[in-house]
This record gives sequence, structure tokens and C-alpha cells, in this order.
Amino acid sequence: MRRPWILGLLALAVIGLAYTAAQVSCAAPQKAQPGPAVKLLTGKSVTVADFKGHPLVLNFWATWCPPCRMEVPQLQKVYDDNRAKKTTVQFLAVALDHPDAVKKFVRDQKITFPVALDEHGALGDKYRVDGIPTTYFFDSKGAVAGKFVGARAYSDFQAAIKRLK
Repeated sequence: MRRPWILGLLALAVIGLAYTAAQVSCAAPQKAQPGPAVKLLTGKSVTVADFKGHPLVLNFWATWCPPCRMEVPQLQKVYDDNRAKKTTVQFLAVALDHPDAVKKFVRDQKITFPVALDEHGALGDKYRVDGIPTTYFFDSKGAVAGKFVGARAYSDFQAAIKRLK
């Protein structure tokens, strides 16, 4: 009769981990650290500092990550809607993955937001990305205004972006 107790404890642990992973962190704003350059799929190298002067949504993801794959359509819709509204919000999705897999995924999913490669995780390490997807929100001064860990819905992204303005 110990099994129901163990299963209940295991279920609570899983729920606790899921809740912790889904928290939004909006600690005191910190300045964006430029970090190493990453290469966009277009071949251009960029750093986070290149976006200073505009709010930035910086998303870390990988093609092999199921929550990331679920989040990509949400991020694409947010990107499309912000482009349609002609906002100044910039987007950068940093793939912690093999370039061939990323290029195929971007093509197959018809992703139009900027995607960069961080195959060795240098930028992810700089921002202490421990789990993916992870999204940072920077205000136009380059300060970290928020952070999501775990997949998010369209409404979560839009609410976080609205706070950047």
C-alpha cells in the first residue's frame, strides 16, 4: 500500500517543478550584457547590444525541445502582430542547436522572425540559460525587464511586450 503514497509524492514533485519552471521573473532591471556575437541565418553577426534603443524579445530555443516547438507558433504570431502594428519591438530567437536542423525547422515552419545560431551555447551561457525555452525582455535602454522560463502563450508574450513600452 505504499505505492499510492509514493505516486502522490511524485505527482506533487512534478507539479512543483512545472510551476517553478513556468514562473515569470521580473527582478530589478539589469543592464543587458553584450555577450558574444551570434550569427543570424542570413550570415550577419549580431550582439544583444546591437538592439539597444529598441525593446527586445530574446528567445533561446532548440529544434529538439518539445516545449520550444510548441512555443514557436505563438512567437511567430506575436512577431507578425507587432510587425503589422509597426511597433519598435525587435525579436531575436537564438537556437542552441545544429545549424542544419535549425535551417530545416525554420524553413518547414515558415518562421520569419530573426533566428541566430548559438551552437556551442556561448550566448546562452552568458545569460545563464539553464532550461529552454527561455525568453528575456529588454527595454529600449537595454535593461532586462522580464524573463520567462518555459513555453508561453501568445497572451503572455503580448502582456510582457506591453510592459516594455
